Amino acid sequence: MSQAANLLGPRRSVLFTLAVIFSTVLPSEVLPAQPAPSAPAICWRDGWRASCRAVVITNLGLLAIGGRQETVTGTDPITGAPTGFSHELGINARATGDWGVLLKVGRRDALGVSVLGSVESRRHGKDSELGAFVVYRRWIRNEQSIDLGVGTPVILRNSGALRSPYGLVRLNLNNLLSFVLRPEVRRSLDFDTGIARRQSLMFVSTGVEVGEKPGFFLSALGGAILGIVTLIDLHNSN
Repeated sequence: MSQAANLLGPRRSVLFTLAVIFSTVLPSEVLPAQPAPSAPAICWRDGWRASCRAVVITNLGLLAIGGRQETVTGTDPITGAPTGFSHELGINARATGDWGVLLKVGRRDALGVSVLGSVESRRHGKDSELGAFVVYRRWIRNEQSIDLGVGTPVILRNSGALRSPYGLVRLNLNNLLSFVLRPEVRRSLDFDTGIARRQSLMFVSTGVEVGEKPGFFLSALGGAILGIVTLIDLHNSN
């Protein structure tokens, strides 16, 4: 009898050990799988690895803008038509706020629209403008991408301006910093000679843009300041 008990002792210890192992393993195995968190609809930090379906653009830009400026140097005394012109390169400062939404249409591709607010310095004041863009984004790496866009003004910068084509080439180094190139053809009506004369001049803006939440707050602050200054100017003019 004692010999049988001695044989059962090791078996009991083995069975007890297996029971402990199964008691710790089985609960985690039989629990139902937890559902994966759903992808957010919109996100701030974009990248082709991000699970969000849309990305917001909230950029503040500080740029230099240059272009050829044309001045009439002579007119026909009878018709008033210009007979001579002088050209010079003008360079001004420009601040922009670019807000929009891009929808992902592929693993590395997104397509969307944005609204561009612009304030530009000039010799005797400033010009403000509002435009709309269609933007295509292609990710190079996870947070590095290139934006290409075309657009047109919605609110013109002054009474003589005409609707003109916009361009956009933007290299996003990451979510916060971008280098941007904004070419545009500026069409306008010039009344300096007493008769309407159409102009089409090429201008290019280049500089840096700050994005994500800093870009959002800075561009919103700039827009609020511009709105207050505009209201003050309108009040003083009246």
